[in-house]
Amino acid sequence: MTREVAQVEFHGDRVWAVREGGEVLVAIKPICESLGLDWKSQYRRLSQDVILNEGMVVMTIPSPGGHQKTLCLPLGLLNGWLFGVDDRRIKDPDTRERVLLYKRECYQVLFQHFQGGRTAAAEAEEADPVPAGPEAWELTDINATRVELDIVNTARRISGRTAARRLWERMPHLPTLDPATAGDDSVARWTRARLTGAAGEQTPSDAAYCDYADWCRHNGESPVPRQTFGHRLGQIGVEKTRRGGRVYYPGVTLVA
Repeated sequence: MTREVAQVEFHGDRVWAVREGGEVLVAIKPICESLGLDWKSQYRRLSQDVILNEGMVVMTIPSPGGHQKTLCLPLGLLNGWLFGVDDRRIKDPDTRERVLLYKRECYQVLFQHFQGGRTAAAEAEEADPVPAGPEAWELTDINATRVELDIVNTARRISGRTAARRLWERMPHLPTLDPATAGDDSVARWTRARLTGAAGEQTPSDAAYCDYADWCRHNGESPVPRQTFGHRLGQIGVEKTRRGGRVYYPGVTLVA
């Protein structure tokens, strides 16, 4: 089985990744160090998340002191980890912007390095000439759309539909969401302002509605009835579950 170890340039950082048996694995600790994140805290979070824990692999990469073992995640789970880093709790603005940059672009840069370039080289001799003009742009947009859909689907698996929906709205190649499901009513605005994805968390519906009502009062809005509130959250994409006769919203938490 062939193994390819690569350092991928990313806005001045070097991201270590390994391709083995058709799978791309990304070294996580070097990214933590580049972003100034506490490795022990991030390792604990990785270990406690069922899906991320299942994907963890230990690989060997070069280092100034010689080869060393490091924890890696499959490329498809990279954003699942990155999206779980709460950038709103990062006080340093430069660090916060760096984290956001990784969330926006790191997956796509790595995907293009290992998949985009390799596919183009492998098919160059057999494929028809690449069209010029608008046709070339159309092909580029199709590939970009596929990458963005992959990112959104990963976010949905890890952080739930609310996080995925927010990410979708920031993707330049994906269509605008239907107003019936996105919207700009008080519930939709509250959702964008007060809810955030949080794997493993469950927010009680009582707490959510109380927070919504308080938010409406502070912002001069008229709160909708509780039943309408719950129905609207479902339209927006917030999942709900029942336990012990109570309703919870899994995968989300109220912004502190």
